[in-house]
Amino acid sequence: YVKAWDVVNEPMDDGRPYELKTGIGRTNIAADEFFWQDYMGKDYAVEAFKLARQHGNPTDIHFINDYNLEFSMDKCKGLIEYVKYIESKGAKVDGIGTQMHISTTSDKAKIEEMFRLLAATGKLIKVSELDMGINNKKTVDVTAEDLKVQQEMYKFVIEKYFEIIPAAQRYGIT
Repeated sequence: YVKAWDVVNEPMDDGRPYELKTGIGRTNIAADEFFWQDYMGKDYAVEAFKLARQHGNPTDIHFINDYNLEFSMDKCKGLIEYVKYIESKGAKVDGIGTQMHISTTSDKAKIEEMFRLLAATGKLIKVSELDMGINNKKTVDVTAEDLKVQQEMYKFVIEKYFEIIPAAQRYGIT
């Protein structure tokens, strides 16, 4: 019943946004962390997309997905470059997902720029996660005014998605 897959999730490094995450040189790796690229190299995603295409349904849609793309334009550009690399090696990426873990104080200009960069890829674009804090407040401390600001930011993100992402490229918002 599944029609779309996040074949590769969170590949890009926050500190070096044009490079893949790695565990090499790190001393504190959590038990649930695993870095495919440390074992298979940069082409791990090439292999993952090829295998997904080979063993899935022919109509499946394959995404690459990452977070902080609206926060770091370099990370957004790094992910786009990685998609180009994957496709230069013969694999096909259908779409890019952005996990938008934002706040009511997130930079609106960066959100618009991220959508422009993603739209320019020609790929399907989805907001795979849209969640929003209210300026680091706990729920019990949130005011009616805070909720109004949150509502306005949600509306802004959705309006910009529909304004900037061409209809044929819209996969959806979760």
